[in-house]
Amino acid sequence: MKPLIEKRKWTLAIFFILLMFFGTYLQGDAAVTPVSGRTPQVRDAIVATVPGIDAPADVTEAHLAAITTLNMKGQNIATLKADDFDGLTALSDLNLYGNQLRRLPDGIFEGLTALTTLRLGGNAIDPLPMPVTLEKVAEGQFKAVAPTGATFDYVLSITATNGSIVAGATTVSIPHGRVESETLTVTRTPGTTGEVTVAIETLPRLPNEHYGYAFVRSDTLPLSVITKINTAPVFIDGTSTTRSVAEDTVAATNIGAAIAARDAENDTLTYTLSGADASAFAMDSATGQLKTKAPLNYETQNAYRVTITVSDGSLTDTITVIINVTDIVENTAPSFYEGNSTTRFVFENTAVGLNIGTPVLATDSTDDFLRYTLGGVHADAFAIDTATGQLKTKAPLDYEAQRLYTVTITVDDAEFSDTITVIISLIDVNDPVMSVGFVPVIERTPEVRDAIVAVVPNATDAATVTEAEVAAITILNLRNSGISFLKAGDFSGMTALRNLNLYNNHLSSLPTGVFTGLPALTTLRLGGNVLDPLPLIVSLQSVGPGAFKAVMPTGAPFNIVLPIGVTTDGIPGGTTRVMIPQGSMESETFTVVGTGTGTPKVAFLRFPGLPTGHYGYTIAQSTVCNRTEQVAAAIAAAVGVEDCSTVTELDLAAITSLDLSNAAITTLQAGDFDGMLSLTTLSLDGNTLTHLPSGIFDDLVSLTELYLNANELATLPSGIFRNLTALTQLYLQRNDLRSLSAGVFDGLSALYAINLQENALTDLPSGLFDGTPYLRSLLLSHNNLTSLPAGIFQGVTALEQLHLRWNPDAASQLPLVVALEKVGTHRFKAVVPSGAPFEIMLPIKVANGSLVDGATAIIIPKGGVESRPMTLTRTPNTIDAVTVDIETPLPMPPTMHNGYVLVKSALGPLEVIQQINVPPVFTEGADTRRTIAENVATGTDVGTPVIATDANTDTTLTYTLNGNPDAAAFDLDSQTGQLKTKAPLDFETQKMSTVTLTVSDGTLTDTIVVTIKVSDVNEAPVFATESLTTHTVTENTPAGENIGTPY
Repeated sequence: MKPLIEKRKWTLAIFFILLMFFGTYLQGDAAVTPVSGRTPQVRDAIVATVPGIDAPADVTEAHLAAITTLNMKGQNIATLKADDFDGLTALSDLNLYGNQLRRLPDGIFEGLTALTTLRLGGNAIDPLPMPVTLEKVAEGQFKAVAPTGATFDYVLSITATNGSIVAGATTVSIPHGRVESETLTVTRTPGTTGEVTVAIETLPRLPNEHYGYAFVRSDTLPLSVITKINTAPVFIDGTSTTRSVAEDTVAATNIGAAIAARDAENDTLTYTLSGADASAFAMDSATGQLKTKAPLNYETQNAYRVTITVSDGSLTDTITVIINVTDIVENTAPSFYEGNSTTRFVFENTAVGLNIGTPVLATDSTDDFLRYTLGGVHADAFAIDTATGQLKTKAPLDYEAQRLYTVTITVDDAEFSDTITVIISLIDVNDPVMSVGFVPVIERTPEVRDAIVAVVPNATDAATVTEAEVAAITILNLRNSGISFLKAGDFSGMTALRNLNLYNNHLSSLPTGVFTGLPALTTLRLGGNVLDPLPLIVSLQSVGPGAFKAVMPTGAPFNIVLPIGVTTDGIPGGTTRVMIPQGSMESETFTVVGTGTGTPKVAFLRFPGLPTGHYGYTIAQSTVCNRTEQVAAAIAAAVGVEDCSTVTELDLAAITSLDLSNAAITTLQAGDFDGMLSLTTLSLDGNTLTHLPSGIFDDLVSLTELYLNANELATLPSGIFRNLTALTQLYLQRNDLRSLSAGVFDGLSALYAINLQENALTDLPSGLFDGTPYLRSLLLSHNNLTSLPAGIFQGVTALEQLHLRWNPDAASQLPLVVALEKVGTHRFKAVVPSGAPFEIMLPIKVANGSLVDGATAIIIPKGGVESRPMTLTRTPNTIDAVTVDIETPLPMPPTMHNGYVLVKSALGPLEVIQQINVPPVFTEGADTRRTIAENVATGTDVGTPVIATDANTDTTLTYTLNGNPDAAAFDLDSQTGQLKTKAPLDFETQKMSTVTLTVSDGTLTDTIVVTIKVSDVNEAPVFATESLTTHTVTENTPAGENIGTPY
């Protein structure tokens, strides 16, 4: 027996050793995190809080459990660990104000059940987000989760869609210090098939002494807790249907209406195409729309069979579609013989109605009747024979006013059309060269005026200087006169002027005609000005086929002889000389004949030096080469030449596209694009432009696309786009625009796309898009907008795409306020002050009435600021006010619209029809009774209150006591109708009283007669004699005898 006992002792010993081991292991696993392993600032704050402790290793669990306050304000804490506050079960005050926190780790507040004060403000993100969400536990079950741990008892308002929460729960609670709630159960609403979801409706408010954080719903809500019951989609047209399409219909054209299916669960449906003929067609997989894949030929095949399958992801339906091809009579478009562009010449001053060159003819392979029409920016200056394409003069044209015109001619056969651009060049007819007419001295530049007065003998007033006196002047010294600019007629009439000194002024240019009419000039000093030397520009102008002349706009200050070289197809063909006479602006016309088959070209071979006595200026050529370097190179490339000086006005007028993207352009000159009358596309993307010169685009009357993306533009000059009436697309993305002037887009009547994304716009002026009625695409994302001005979308009726995201940040949605306004008796309208960027259909809720046409919604049309007025009627037998309100949810912006949201006005329901006021009515009719005992104390209630009711629930009733004689014995509570005694009543004096009560709602009244009966109270008897009296009776008096008199 002893060995067995010893064996059992060993077994028990081993058991207890194992028990101690596992107990120690489990206890170690559940131990709190050592203080030394916590975030340094938290570690140090804990050590500082525990009395007598200097090292983190000496802090025990008992120490931690005793800490009630932990202050880490302004400790530069950027992150926390999940277990930083582990073991602080008594912590009631936690201060983390003024740190660098951006988020809170999961579980950070778990176990802090004593926490009453929590300060989190002043961090890198303020308030710090405190996420709450719902999580699915099992099918039909869920729980609420606060990943960081609940900082107090969280009570979350919850809702269910297509179902209800068991036991009718409408809230879920996460206890203080816990990370999740208990599990709740949801059941499906009978008769529904969609998924059952739950969502957090209302987040809790922070308690007192909690600051610097805000609850954030998870973006995974609503949460699906019961999956939907799926049924197969069904085609609306049944199992088979037909569609028709005309032969030769272009690819990607819709074939009839979409072959759509319905799905009871509103699942996303996908359509696929199959069958022997499927390869001939395309299908929109999202809509079921059949499309042509290539033109079909009736003569080859006139019917096709395909099968369409629709799927909701698991279940399907199919339909057979017969596609019939209809026969059409073939037609082809006419085309111009001369291609896309051509040129015509006409002499200036040609009489009205004469032909301009030969007709601009087109051909048509089917011999249809052709009709020619005229368009373009200069169409009003010309006429056209609509049957032949013959251009004609409409009015005399002046070469000196305008040399080049551009028009478009369109030919059509009633179905198809073709277009050609025609450049019309005027041929100069040499007019007498006229100097600037005599300008009165008083009208000249002040410094010139004063200098003239100073040299005219006896002259004291500029107004008195005569033309003869001006003609006698030989020397005019304007040196150091501070002149910044001159007028064209400053030196007019000085036919004897020999010496003109303009040295050391502030001139940077010279006006047209300033030196005309100075035939005697021998000395001219222009040095020392802003530009030194000043350029006097000379150019060659084409005035007809093979005809040219030299022009100096300022006028020639001496006889300027210019050698001219002629080339044809690059082959030299001789030289000639032309002269611009002194005092004139141009040479005589000269003609050249080419030596080859091409068009001859002329160019200056060199320029003359200045004669003796002339200083401070130079003769320079006016060519494309004078433009910004990159612009000049791009123009030469577009024309197909290497030398920019050989580009002619006709070449410029014929360019249709110019690409200057990524060309390292920092600035542009005002005339860089002058003469480019046919330019339709201009790209300046990817440069470093900070501004645009005023008028730089004025000649681009045919421009349809302008690209200015990725520059550094901070402003747009007023009127910069004023002449771009043909512009359809304007791109200004990725600039530094901070504001726009109100009329910057005025006149852009053809514009349909504006891209202003990635700028720095803080606001938009009202009426910015008033002049763009066809605007379809407006991109304003990534700016700094915080609101939209009144009327910004008013009149913008074609808008299809509107991007407003990231204004001013990713989380923002610009508000578009919608409201209701009363417009008269029984009538109201909906308004959106900013204007409607899409057709806004607002659901309307009516109380105590209805809309006369049975409508349940009100519509604000696209581009409008208000709806049409709508009329309400009162529901029969009701008296309350008839009100209307906008129901929520409000409509979402359509596809291709983003970054804004409709917001309902805070004014609440709108009263359209006032309530009908009816008088209050006493509940007991016209009369009633009350009873009161006699002798009761003053202020005692006389029965129950005499109550009235009022059908107008929002009125206050007031009771009054009429002044008849009996009323003096009573008081009345004016708010309750309670009669009260004013003094004790005596039954024996007056057994009955009658009073009249009136009740009023402030306007109307009712009255009641109240009869008050005083009830008798049985009073104690009183002896007639004194309380003490004496009577005598004789002894032996027989029984029954009276003793004295009665009392």
